[in-house]
Amino acid sequence: MSKQKKSCPNLNHNRVNVQLRFCAHCGDIVNKKIAPKECSEATHAQRRKGRSFHCVDCGEKLITGSAW
Repeated sequence: MSKQKKSCPNLNHNRVNVQLRFCAHCGDIVNKKIAPKECSEATHAQRRKGRSFHCVDCGEKLITGSAW
């Protein structure tokens, strides 16, 4: 578990049993025990439609033009 960034509204930073490696909002690692995955462009496109800023599996920035 990592400390929540002051500017990140995602509450996964404070949770004990997070099932994601990366925060979808800021891209920081929230669970180091989960190995990063390789994702396809189709997976990233689906996550963009879900309005994620970062991929929760590989950490890649999905949406450009953002402050994140």
